[in-house]
Amino acid sequence: MSKEQKIGGFELFAGGEPTVGGGLSTGSNGTDDPALFASRRRSIVIIEDNRDTAKALQVLVSVMGGEAHVAHAGLSGLSVIREVRPGLVFVDIGLPDIDGYEVCRIIRREPFGTAMTVIAISGWGAQEDKRRATEAGFDAHLTKPPDVAKLQRYIAGLLLATSE
Repeated sequence: MSKEQKIGGFELFAGGEPTVGGGLSTGSNGTDDPALFASRRRSIVIIEDNRDTAKALQVLVSVMGGEAHVAHAGLSGLSVIREVRPGLVFVDIGLPDIDGYEVCRIIRREPFGTAMTVIAISGWGAQEDKRRATEAGFDAHLTKPPDVAKLQRYIAGLLLATSE
């Protein structure tokens, strides 16, 4: 089944073959309860100050069957991550309070943060920006506007791993 929707300049299409696997294992998010663990793994946190971009990502996640949680600043995003313990996090680099690089470094210092997939989504796409993203601990760096097919692969990979 496929769905199309246009929001915030993105044309969203849910469908296709998932090719990216999730990185969490039972208990890595601080729980041994399989039902709670599964619901958290389906959770995806979006930290993006541009409300149109955040909404477009939220719709894409929802259309694909994930549970999207949105924050519009780095510190509030970290609070959501600590509460939800998602399997996947999309982080803008240019946030109003702390930058996305620092958000990622903080996530990686948390006991549950090493197993999360953390993707930078930024208007800054120079080689230096990508190098800094790698050094901060991001798993990947996507330049805005991101390729929707790549976003879909990350989301589908998480959801496929969750259903196994």
